[in-house]
Amino acid sequence: TGNSKEALALYDELLKKDSSNFEALYEKGMLYTQMKDTVSAIAVLEKSYYRQPVLQNGLALASLYAETRNSKVLALCDALQQRDTARDFTDPVFLKGVYYSNIKDYPKAIALFDEAIGRDWRFIEPYIEKGIIFFEQKNYDEALKTFQFATNISYTNSDNYYWMVRCYEAIGKKDEAIDYYYKALAFDKNFTEAKEAIKSLKSK
Repeated sequence: TGNSKEALALYDELLKKDSSNFEALYEKGMLYTQMKDTVSAIAVLEKSYYRQPVLQNGLALASLYAETRNSKVLALCDALQQRDTARDFTDPVFLKGVYYSNIKDYPKAIALFDEAIGRDWRFIEPYIEKGIIFFEQKNYDEALKTFQFATNISYTNSDNYYWMVRCYEAIGKKDEAIDYYYKALAFDKNFTEAKEAIKSLKSK
């Protein structure tokens, strides 16, 4: 219901009775994540993973490490991958790629995104992250190819359309940009950036 303070109080009450309750710690950490309190989220998820190192809390923690450019993500993802004897688990590979992308080590990031795609070609996030790297490098043709291919995997992903728009804007194709902004809005009605961008492009 959005009452975060009361929820935190309830988790604290549970943890007073049993400080080893890794599930309560995980849920509390995810609540901090929703509240945009990343520092607290990491601290609590670290406790959860220490109590019981399972994939659920490990991936949540690794995601925050990757987004905050914390190199701890590498060892954590390696530990998670060691349990994957079939080599079909993509998330740890992907999150290491996100980390390298965030620190702008693009060759390592692309190699890891390609590895994640090789493990599961239907996993759309590595395509988007790879396309963003090409965009940052001003390689708009390669970025567009990557985003366009991703639409074959998930036609409803608004983030993918958003980045296609950024490419069309960068190469001066206003009509295509507006068209794809509308597509992004079709799948995410709350995409305020798209609404504002359409008005801006139409006024030019």
